Amino acid sequence: MSGCRLPNLICPGAPKAGTTTLYRVLGMHPDVHVSRYKEIYYFGNDTNYNKGTDWYEKQFKGYSGQKYAADVTPFYLESEKAPGRIMETLGTEVKFIIMLRNPMERAFSQYLMQVREKRHPESFTKLLREMKSEKEKSIIRNGFYYRNISRYMEIFPSRNFHFILTEDLKTDMGKAASGLFSFLDIADIQIDNITADNQQFQPKRKVLFRMLKKIPRRHKVNLKNFLGISDGTNTTRRIVGEVDVEKPEMPMEVSQILAGIYEEDINKLSKLINRDLSKWLEK
Repeated sequence: MSGCRLPNLICPGAPKAGTTTLYRVLGMHPDVHVSRYKEIYYFGNDTNYNKGTDWYEKQFKGYSGQKYAADVTPFYLESEKAPGRIMETLGTEVKFIIMLRNPMERAFSQYLMQVREKRHPESFTKLLREMKSEKEKSIIRNGFYYRNISRYMEIFPSRNFHFILTEDLKTDMGKAASGLFSFLDIADIQIDNITADNQQFQPKRKVLFRMLKKIPRRHKVNLKNFLGISDGTNTTRRIVGEVDVEKPEMPMEVSQILAGIYEEDINKLSKLINRDLSKWLEK
């Protein structure tokens, strides 16, 4: 029987680190029910949080007894409020999947995304010097993985965390999925061939693109259904069309600045998750 339930599985981030791919992989498994749309923004957004748990539970409409219900909202990781709110709402046994990407590459990718949305100047070097808006500051804050994860690990047991690096997805998607399913203690199924979803994108219809970006994701689900767009297809990309462009290279000056910003955090993260992350700091 179809119903609703609060989630017991959270992917809090990081943004631009493969969370859309994770959402699709989880959605393929019969033991996992994902929310109707990615990025609910409940625990890190005061407006949504104040709507209460009844509203939140309704975002998982269609639940039919699966072992897990999953909320994939990558901006929870940076939120100072989210860990405590998650504990108060879901308890301490909720499980977490955290996607991690080289923070320099991740920051540059988020910058390029915001450039497409015309949120700040074209020069990343200028942005790093000025950092005026919260949106601009978040580009850097989202990459302090150790600092952000530590807030969660002060509340939740370490056994409840599973970490996936973006390079794991690129090297062997099947192996990464198997490790994920093993952590969740569910059947190891073969997943459909999907591509990691952090590729460079340029809209063909730019004005329409910016209009669609302002539409909440929950409404895009209805738009997708109305237009008959299949699951796993990005609604905005499908509607506005794409222009083939080469991904801009990160300037060496920017890479060096970001390496200096993130080096200490990367070294601490490497010990925390027991992974060699030295390649992230290679110039």
